[in-house]
Amino acid sequence: WGGVPTQGIMDSAPSVDVWGSNIYAWDNPESNINTFIRNIRAVNSGRTNPGDIKVKGYISETGTDSYKHNAARTGGAVNEAEQAQSNVNIWNAFMNVWRGNKDVLLGIVFHSAFDEHDKNNDGDLTQTPSDSGSIFDTAGQRVHPYDDMSDQEFYGFYRIDGRAKPVVGSFRSLWLGKRAVQVRITNRAPDRKS
Repeated sequence: WGGVPTQGIMDSAPSVDVWGSNIYAWDNPESNINTFIRNIRAVNSGRTNPGDIKVKGYISETGTDSYKHNAARTGGAVNEAEQAQSNVNIWNAFMNVWRGNKDVLLGIVFHSAFDEHDKNNDGDLTQTPSDSGSIFDTAGQRVHPYDDMSDQEFYGFYRIDGRAKPVVGSFRSLWLGKRAVQVRITNRAPDRKS
Protein backbone atom coordinates (compact mmCIF):
# COMPACT_ATOMS: atom_id res chain seq x y z
CA TRP A 1 0.00 0.00 0.00
CA GLY A 2 1.37 3.44 -0.89
CA GLY A 3 0.99 5.33 2.38
CA VAL A 4 -0.79 4.33 5.58
CA PRO A 5 -3.78 2.08 4.85
CA THR A 6 -6.90 3.14 6.70
CA GLN A 7 -8.94 0.83 8.90
CA GLY A 8 -11.62 0.85 6.20
CA ILE A 9 -9.18 -0.28 3.52
CA MET A 10 -7.90 -3.10 5.76
CA ASP A 11 -11.44 -4.16 6.71
CA SER A 12 -12.35 -4.37 3.03
CA ALA A 13 -9.75 -7.12 2.51
CA PRO A 14 -10.39 -9.61 5.33
CA SER A 15 -8.19 -12.32 3.81
CA VAL A 16 -5.06 -10.13 3.95
CA ASP A 17 -3.11 -11.03 7.06
CA VAL A 18 -0.02 -8.81 6.58
CA TRP A 19 -0.15 -5.23 5.35
CA GLY A 20 2.84 -3.30 4.08
CA SER A 21 2.96 0.47 4.20
CA ASN A 22 5.30 2.69 2.18
CA ILE A 23 6.06 5.52 4.59
CA TYR A 24 7.96 8.61 3.55
CA ALA A 25 7.65 11.27 6.25
CA TRP A 26 10.82 13.37 6.27
CA ASP A 27 13.23 11.78 8.76
CA ASN A 28 10.68 11.18 11.52
CA PRO A 29 7.97 8.73 10.47
CA GLU A 30 6.98 7.90 14.07
CA SER A 31 3.55 9.55 13.80
CA ASN A 32 2.76 7.72 10.53
CA ILE A 33 3.92 4.39 11.98
CA ASN A 34 1.76 4.95 15.08
CA THR A 35 -1.25 5.66 12.85
CA PHE A 36 -0.55 2.43 10.97
CA ILE A 37 -0.41 0.50 14.28
CA ARG A 38 -3.65 2.12 15.53
CA ASN A 39 -5.40 1.10 12.31
CA ILE A 40 -4.11 -2.47 12.62
CA ARG A 41 -5.24 -2.72 16.25
CA ALA A 42 -8.68 -1.29 15.35
CA VAL A 43 -9.09 -3.93 12.64
CA ASN A 44 -7.99 -6.70 15.00
CA SER A 45 -10.37 -5.56 17.76
CA GLY A 46 -13.27 -6.09 15.35
CA ARG A 47 -12.20 -9.60 14.48
CA THR A 48 -13.62 -11.59 17.36
CA ASN A 49 -14.84 -14.77 15.67
CA PRO A 50 -12.79 -17.97 15.90
CA GLY A 51 -10.71 -18.25 12.78
CA ASP A 52 -10.65 -14.50 12.08
CA ILE A 53 -7.28 -13.45 10.73
CA LYS A 54 -5.39 -11.08 13.03
CA VAL A 55 -3.59 -8.47 10.96
CA LYS A 56 0.09 -7.63 11.25
CA GLY A 57 2.05 -4.99 9.37
CA TYR A 58 5.50 -3.89 8.28
CA ILE A 59 7.05 -0.83 6.72
CA SER A 60 7.46 -2.05 3.17
CA GLU A 61 9.41 0.92 1.86
CA THR A 62 11.09 3.95 3.40
CA GLY A 63 14.36 5.87 3.28
CA THR A 64 15.88 8.78 1.43
CA ASP A 65 18.24 9.50 -1.42
CA SER A 66 21.75 10.91 -1.39
CA TYR A 67 21.24 13.64 -3.98
CA LYS A 68 20.29 16.98 -2.47
CA HIS A 69 18.90 19.79 -4.61
CA ASN A 70 19.60 23.43 -3.84
CA ALA A 71 16.77 25.70 -2.71
CA ALA A 72 16.13 27.01 -6.22
CA ARG A 73 16.07 23.44 -7.60
CA THR A 74 18.51 24.50 -10.31
CA GLY A 75 21.22 22.09 -9.25
CA GLY A 76 22.56 20.20 -6.31
CA ALA A 77 25.09 17.63 -5.25
CA VAL A 78 25.47 14.18 -3.77
CA ASN A 79 25.37 14.36 0.03
CA GLU A 80 25.80 10.85 1.39
CA ALA A 81 26.29 12.06 4.97
CA GLU A 82 22.80 13.56 5.02
CA GLN A 83 21.39 10.35 3.57
CA ALA A 84 23.07 8.37 6.36
CA GLN A 85 21.78 10.68 9.10
CA SER A 86 18.25 10.70 7.72
CA ASN A 87 18.08 6.91 7.45
CA VAL A 88 19.44 6.52 11.00
CA ASN A 89 16.72 8.91 12.20
CA ILE A 90 14.08 6.86 10.35
CA TRP A 91 15.45 3.65 11.89
CA ASN A 92 15.40 5.15 15.39
CA ALA A 93 11.81 6.36 14.93
CA PHE A 94 10.81 2.88 13.78
CA MET A 95 12.51 1.28 16.79
CA ASN A 96 10.73 3.67 19.18
CA VAL A 97 7.39 2.38 17.90
CA TRP A 98 8.42 -1.26 17.39
CA ARG A 99 9.54 -1.78 21.00
CA GLY A 100 5.96 -1.46 22.24
CA ASN A 101 4.27 -3.10 19.25
CA LYS A 102 6.26 -6.24 18.44
CA ASP A 103 3.05 -8.23 18.42
CA VAL A 104 1.80 -6.48 15.25
CA LEU A 105 4.77 -4.62 13.73
CA LEU A 106 7.01 -7.07 11.89
CA GLY A 107 9.85 -5.00 10.40
CA ILE A 108 11.07 -2.33 8.02
CA VAL A 109 12.53 -2.30 4.51
CA PHE A 110 14.72 0.53 3.24
CA HIS A 111 14.64 1.50 -0.42
CA SER A 112 17.10 0.28 -1.79
CA ALA A 113 20.28 -1.78 -1.57
CA PHE A 114 21.99 -0.23 -4.61
CA ASP A 115 21.70 3.04 -6.46
CA GLU A 116 19.64 2.43 -9.57
CA HIS A 117 20.66 4.91 -12.21
CA ASP A 118 18.34 3.27 -14.71
CA LYS A 119 15.47 4.85 -12.74
CA ASN A 120 16.17 8.32 -14.03
CA ASN A 121 13.78 9.37 -16.71
CA ASP A 122 16.27 10.58 -19.27
CA GLY A 123 17.81 7.17 -20.09
CA ASP A 124 21.27 8.33 -19.02
CA LEU A 125 22.93 5.71 -16.80
CA THR A 126 25.59 8.05 -15.44
CA GLN A 127 25.50 9.21 -11.84
CA THR A 128 23.47 12.38 -12.35
CA PRO A 129 20.02 13.17 -11.01
CA SER A 130 17.08 12.74 -13.31
CA ASP A 131 15.92 15.76 -15.21
CA SER A 132 12.45 15.30 -13.82
CA GLY A 133 13.01 14.82 -10.08
CA SER A 134 9.71 14.62 -8.27
CA ILE A 135 8.74 17.30 -5.79
CA PHE A 136 6.77 15.89 -2.89
CA ASP A 137 6.18 19.06 -0.87
CA THR A 138 2.43 19.03 -1.37
CA ALA A 139 -0.16 20.60 0.90
CA GLY A 140 2.58 21.65 3.30
CA GLN A 141 3.78 18.08 3.85
CA ARG A 142 7.51 17.65 3.98
CA VAL A 143 8.21 14.14 2.77
CA HIS A 144 11.76 13.59 1.49
CA PRO A 145 14.70 14.78 3.64
CA TYR A 146 16.21 17.30 3.28
CA ASP A 147 15.19 18.87 0.00
CA ASP A 148 11.60 17.63 -0.55
CA MET A 149 12.64 15.83 -3.71
CA SER A 150 12.92 12.16 -4.50
CA ASP A 151 15.76 11.08 -6.76
CA GLN A 152 15.08 7.37 -6.85
CA GLU A 153 18.31 6.55 -8.60
CA PHE A 154 20.22 7.65 -5.45
CA TYR A 155 18.35 5.71 -2.72
CA GLY A 156 20.88 2.88 -2.48
CA PHE A 157 22.97 2.03 0.55
CA TYR A 158 25.64 1.12 -2.01
CA ARG A 159 26.76 3.08 -5.04
CA ILE A 160 26.09 1.62 -8.44
CA ASP A 161 29.71 0.34 -8.56
CA GLY A 162 29.16 -1.64 -5.32
CA ARG A 163 31.08 0.66 -2.95
CA ALA A 164 29.34 1.22 0.38
CA LYS A 165 27.96 4.66 1.18
CA PRO A 166 28.30 6.12 4.71
CA VAL A 167 24.81 4.84 5.58
CA VAL A 168 26.21 1.28 5.63
CA GLY A 169 28.75 2.19 8.31
CA SER A 170 26.07 4.05 10.27
CA PHE A 171 23.81 0.99 10.30
CA ARG A 172 26.73 -1.29 11.10
CA SER A 173 27.37 0.86 14.19
CA LEU A 174 23.68 0.70 15.15
CA TRP A 175 23.60 -3.06 14.88
CA LEU A 176 27.07 -3.85 16.27
CA GLY A 177 26.76 -6.35 19.09
CA LYS A 178 23.11 -7.13 18.37
CA ARG A 179 22.01 -10.72 18.23
CA ALA A 180 21.60 -12.06 14.72
CA VAL A 181 18.12 -13.22 13.83
CA GLN A 182 17.95 -16.91 13.02
CA VAL A 183 15.81 -17.69 10.00
CA ARG A 184 14.15 -21.06 9.76
CA ILE A 185 13.06 -22.19 6.32
CA THR A 186 9.65 -23.86 6.33
CA ASN A 187 7.39 -25.30 3.65
CA ARG A 188 10.33 -25.91 1.42
CA ALA A 189 9.54 -27.57 -1.87
CA PRO A 190 10.92 -31.11 -2.08
CA ASP A 191 14.15 -31.61 -3.99
CA ARG A 192 13.52 -32.86 -7.49
CA LYS A 193 15.60 -35.61 -8.93
CA SER A 194 16.40 -35.41 -12.58
